Amino acid sequence: MPLTSPSIDFYGGDRKGQNLFGNSLVALDCETGERRWHFQTIHHDLWDWDLPSQPVLADVVRDGKSVPAVVQVAKTGFIFVLDRLTGEPLFPVEERPVPPSPIPGEDLSMAEVGLGGKLVEHFLTKVIYASDALGQHGVDDQWARIDAAVREIPPGSGGLLFLPWLNGAQAPKQSETMRGGFLGVTLDTTRAHMLRAILEGIAYHLRWMLPGAEAFSKQSFESLYFSGGGATSDAWSQIMADVTGRPILQLADARQANTRGAAFLVFRRMGLVTDADVDSFCPVKRRYEPSPEARKTYDHLFEQFQLAYEQTEPIYDALHEH
Repeated sequence: MPLTSPSIDFYGGDRKGQNLFGNSLVALDCETGERRWHFQTIHHDLWDWDLPSQPVLADVVRDGKSVPAVVQVAKTGFIFVLDRLTGEPLFPVEERPVPPSPIPGEDLSMAEVGLGGKLVEHFLTKVIYASDALGQHGVDDQWARIDAAVREIPPGSGGLLFLPWLNGAQAPKQSETMRGGFLGVTLDTTRAHMLRAILEGIAYHLRWMLPGAEAFSKQSFESLYFSGGGATSDAWSQIMADVTGRPILQLADARQANTRGAAFLVFRRMGLVTDADVDSFCPVKRRYEPSPEARKTYDHLFEQFQLAYEQTEPIYDALHEH
């Protein structure tokens, strides 16, 4: 049953609170008359935005399953699609806080998060049980799976930032209590977004450390060598170039960089090579140039990355105290 807005329509000073069941769709047990569930579309209505018509019963496919639904239109222009059995929204419903009323005695209702179990559903469907390239466990090379997933996400990961300090920060700033996490998660965020954001977060941190490293070595790094298991990733190599603004030299057989370095030191000690021979121990597989378009996105997000450190450090300090 769609219910109307409380009276008087445009002033609520004499009806404090959210005015439960006003502007609500209410489901009753037809045999007992007991309320099964309700969904309030507006709290403390002051605009006569009641529900103008009867709802429509329909079946909606969600995650490959047919769900019995009830569809309710409102004067606001919104269409609410609810689970017919529980009253839970089948699509995200965003509630926003409202400013205080200047009218004496009028207390506007401040909205809550309103998503409830939708957050759990997001975590399960978009992170744990997502169907994407990361779930192709038949592919032996994990970096091939990572590249396939990351390529589907544009630079900037949809505004998602990853703070990489899971065990404190060492450089360019030091903090034992600093911790990591994601900033900017939405219901549209998938684990592929999270994965790309992690790769970008590490690249932001590298960019942040470069000025200090150049000052210490008293030289400018015109390009950067990329070695280790992560250097087998074409996607991450390009992200490194775009974020740092420097060409990235992806080493051939990148996983063997430490072995080659150790061999070079031994041969040098034996007098078989000199420092001039070091390039022969670092064969380059591919050179990645920064993308001007991606740079615009990353320059903006790099500023937010640095700001995120400054703003969250006191919070992590306080959390560490407990």
